[in-house]
Parts: sequence; structure tokens; C-alpha cells
Amino acid sequence: MIAAEMGIPEKAVVLTVRKWNEKNQMSGEVNQEKRFAVEKSYFSFLKTESSLQGIKERIAKEAGLDYWQVSRYLDVLHDGEDRLARVPDVSSEQRETLLAEYQAYLSASAPPGPSLHQILAEKTGVNRKQVHKVLLTYRLDRLKEKQG
Repeated sequence: MIAAEMGIPEKAVVLTVRKWNEKNQMSGEVNQEKRFAVEKSYFSFLKTESSLQGIKERIAKEAGLDYWQVSRYLDVLHDGEDRLARVPDVSSEQRETLLAEYQAYLSASAPPGPSLHQILAEKTGVNRKQVHKVLLTYRLDRLKEKQG
């Protein structure tokens, strides 16, 4: 899309984005515990902080991460709605169970060993994409509430 809009070869866009991404790579991988801390803090601060920038700054400071690392991970948490359009919806009961389990996850002291999506899929009898769709919708709804 960028290449078409700018009238340049797609390969040039790919190489430029790849170079930019390498230059702006997270200093060290953000491990599962740090990602968990960011996610937990994010939902906690959504209730009290007045701006998203303030939330990101506070999380970065508390988690010992760069602002960019926090921003990038929060982007990941809110990305992909268009790719999930064809994923079947879950029942209202399954949705309630998934969201209750997600709240339990957010209130835990540490992340579960295996993938959260896999654990929730097994507990509720839905597939991982359906779990992702429910959690993404929840996250986007909380973000929209914050933005007014």
C-alpha cells in the first residue's frame, strides 16, 4: 500500500521498513514476565491515568523498559481486528468465561507457563483464534472507553 501510494517499488519499502525495524529493535527481547507486567499495569492504569502517553510513561518507568518497548507491546495487544473478521463468534457464555479467566490472569502474580490463548481455549472449548478475537475486542473496547 505504501509503495503504491508513493509510486516506489515494493522492495524499496520492504528494505526501508526492515532497516528501520532493525535500528529500532527493542533493546533485548521483552520476556514473558515483562510483557505480563506491561499488560497488567496497562489495565490498572487505564482506570486512573488521564492519558495514554501517561500510561505508557508510567509503565515504562515501573517495568524498567523503554517507552518504545511499552508502546510497541501495547500496539501488539490491540492489533489484528481485521484479520479476525472471519473468525466465528463465541457464545455469550463462552465470552463471559473467557473474560473472567482473563481477569484472573491479570490478577495473578505471574503469567502462566504456556500460552494464555492455548490455556483459555482448552478451558472453554473454543479455538485460539476465537480466544484472541474475544480478548482483542475487550482490549479495544477498554481503549475506546479511555479515548471517550
